[in-house]
Amino acid sequence: MPKVEMHVYIEGTTTPELRWKLAQKHGQPIVNINTRETCNTLSELRSTYQLLNDLEAGGVDGGMGRSFELYYGGFSVLQDEYDFYHLAMNYFHKAASMNVRYCEPLFDPQGHTRRGVTFETMIKGFQRAQAEAAQTLRERDLGMTICPWGHLCYSGEAEIVSRVPALYDTGIKMAIGSDDPSSMEDIWLNNSLYLLRTLGDFTDSDFLQLQKNAIDICWAPAAILEELRDFGTKWEAHHGSETAQC
Repeated sequence: MPKVEMHVYIEGTTTPELRWKLAQKHGQPIVNINTRETCNTLSELRSTYQLLNDLEAGGVDGGMGRSFELYYGGFSVLQDEYDFYHLAMNYFHKAASMNVRYCEPLFDPQGHTRRGVTFETMIKGFQRAQAEAAQTLRERDLGMTICPWGHLCYSGEAEIVSRVPALYDTGIKMAIGSDDPSSMEDIWLNNSLYLLRTLGDFTDSDFLQLQKNAIDICWAPAAILEELRDFGTKWEAHHGSETAQC
């Protein structure tokens, strides 16, 4: 059955096998979350990922806490461009094997920049995987979503917004969206666009391109896409001169 996967944190797809391989590459020990001792074998590491029995416990003190330990613990082995490339390719191949026809994984940049990994390192690795997957896994579309940490939005790490142009300038089709509840009246989306204007130096032409990207990567029916593109063409023809000046 064809599938669409719209919300998956790509760091969370790190398998025990990949984590072990990258840890060995970097000479990095992995802590067993059950014993607090160093894992000595891949088999031992695999056993820590058996969390189904934690479901009944629930909450942060139960399975959720252990799941977070594994999730964030896996960040440390992602250190260079190859690591991020390999992480993404592992996920893309797994998604393809499950007949996922469109996927849009999220990634947590601040979980890496705070460790000293540059934003460019992440993007180059992900972009390389995205380009390769687009060629080898045909008839599938790939998106990528930056997911800043909400609890850091008022800290110095909010400067992540100023790095969005680095992704935009690579030519990757990106758009700015939001999952605001209706009660928020789009203030999160408006604030994101405002930050791109003030911190990212985005012009009106850039914002127009973001909207075109949103249409291109949307999986709505072809008739709706054609209607949106037609509207965009007419709007641009009417406001083009104004946009070019901003």
